[in-house]
Amino acid sequence: MSGPSSPHGYECKDLVRYRHHAVTKRVIVLCCHLALLPGCVQTVAPWERGALAKPQMALVPDVQHSALMLHTYASKETSSDGYGVGGGGCGCN
Repeated sequence: MSGPSSPHGYECKDLVRYRHHAVTKRVIVLCCHLALLPGCVQTVAPWERGALAKPQMALVPDVQHSALMLHTYASKETSSDGYGVGGGGCGCN
């Protein structure tokens, strides 16, 4: 044996080397994430906002229809504890 051993049979040098590699991997992953982060933060120029405001770009094309469908679904499903908080199920809540 070249040095003191731990109760698990590993030498102290091996444990230090393993911990050093684990920390090094975490630092490398953190640096990669930080290097890629600026690409996620972009501002939209005023002349580009018109293209984003088009109806085709909306997440929900018809907001009123979606709200009505959600209300109907919620009214039906709350009687069986499916969505939201309780009501009678008749839609009169």
